[in-house]
Amino acid sequence: MSQLKELQGLLEQTLQIGKDNKETLSNNATALVEVKDDLKAKGEALEAMKARQEDFEKQLEEIKNLPTSDKVGIELKGLDAEGAKKFSFSKAVGGICREAWGQRDAWEGAKFEQEILEETRKAAHQESVDISGGWLVPMQVTSDFIEILRNRLVLEQDLGARVLTGLTGTPVPIPKHTGGAQAYWLSENGIPGESDLTFGSVNLEPRRCAGFVTISNRLLDMAPALLESLVREELAETLARKVEEGFFFGNGGVEPRGLINIPGVQRIQLDPGTGRRFNFDDAEIHRLTIEEKNVQGEIRSVSRPSVWSLMKRLKIDHFAGQTENQGYLLGRPPVTDTMLREMLGHQFAKTTALPVPADPAVANSTYVISGVWRDFLLAFWKRMVLRASRDASLGNRSSFLQNETWLVVETAADCNVRHTESFVYTDDALTV
Repeated sequence: MSQLKELQGLLEQTLQIGKDNKETLSNNATALVEVKDDLKAKGEALEAMKARQEDFEKQLEEIKNLPTSDKVGIELKGLDAEGAKKFSFSKAVGGICREAWGQRDAWEGAKFEQEILEETRKAAHQESVDISGGWLVPMQVTSDFIEILRNRLVLEQDLGARVLTGLTGTPVPIPKHTGGAQAYWLSENGIPGESDLTFGSVNLEPRRCAGFVTISNRLLDMAPALLESLVREELAETLARKVEEGFFFGNGGVEPRGLINIPGVQRIQLDPGTGRRFNFDDAEIHRLTIEEKNVQGEIRSVSRPSVWSLMKRLKIDHFAGQTENQGYLLGRPPVTDTMLREMLGHQFAKTTALPVPADPAVANSTYVISGVWRDFLLAFWKRMVLRASRDASLGNRSSFLQNETWLVVETAADCNVRHTESFVYTDDALTV
C-alpha cells in the first residue's frame, strides 16, 4: 500500500512538472513573439533612419534646387549655352567703361553684350533684384566666372572644403546631425531601447563681396581682345583673395562668419603671451583633438609658407644651450614638401591669406588651422554685378588723373560649418 502511494505521489509530481513546463513554454513563446514584434519594429525604425540619412546626403547634392526666395541673380530667358559662350567679357567691360566716360559710341562693336545686359537689367527691376545701379551679368555667363574664382581658393583646391554653387535664392538651409543612433548589449529576452537620429540645420545667406581692378583707357581702345582673359583673371584673383579672407575671418553681419569666429571651433595656444614655433608635437595634438571627438575623415592643416619652412629646419637639441652644429631633425636639407607631409602624417597647405600677427600680443604670430574640411561649406550664388567709375580715387591715386577706369565687380558668397568638432586652430605660431 505504501508503494502505491509513493507511485501516485510521483505521478502527481510528474503531472505538475509537465503543467509547469507547459506554462513556462507558453510564457516563453509569448515573450518570443513580443521580442520578434519589437525587433521587427526596431528594424523598421532603423530602415527609416537609413532612409533619412540617405535623404540627408541627397539634400546636399540637390541643394541648389531647394525652394528659396529673395533672388540675388537673374537667369535670362532665351539665352542658351551658345549665346552665353558668345558673350564677351572684354566687349562688355569696354562698353561699360566707355559709357562711364560718356562716349557716344560706347557700345560700338559690343551690341550683343549691350543687349544682353540691358535685358538682364530690365528683368532684375521686374523681379526686384538689387543691382544698385550696376550691370547685372546673367547667370548663364556668371557660372564660368565663378569657376575661375573657385580655382584660386586654397580652401577648395588644397584643403577639400565642400562647395555649393549655382545658388539663386536665400536662405539656403543645410542639414546637419545633432544626435546619433545608439546601440545596446542585450540579455536573452532584453528589449533594445529607443533611439533616433536627430537633425538640425545651418543656414547660408548671400553676403555681397566687391573688389575693383584698374583698366587703362588706352588699353581699352588699343587692345580690347587682350582684355578677355586679363579682365576675367584679374577680377577673379581680386575677389578670391577677399572671399577667402571672409571665409577664414569674417565677423558676420555683412561678412560671412568665418571659420575662426564660429562658436565651438577650438583654440589651442602654444605658449600664451609669447608664442613659439609650431612643431610635430603640436601637429599631433591638433590631429588628436579632432580624432578624440570621433570625427571621421581626412585631416589637413593650413598655415603660411614660413611656418612650414620653419618645421623643415627644426634642429636636434644635443644638450642644453647648444646653438651650433645641430643636426636637422628631418635629415640633411633640403627637405621637400613630400618629406614634411610624411613626417606630419597628413596633408598641409600654404596660403598668405592668414595674417601676421594673428595674436596682437605676439609679434610675428600667425594661424595654423587643422580640420576635416569636407565639413566646411562654401556657397556661391549666381550673382555678378559690374560697375565702372571715372571719378574714383584711393589715397593719392585717382582714376581721372591716371587716365584709368576703375571697374568694380560684386558677387555673393557665404560659409558655415556642419560640425564645429571637426576644426581646431592655433593663433600664436611664430613665422620667424
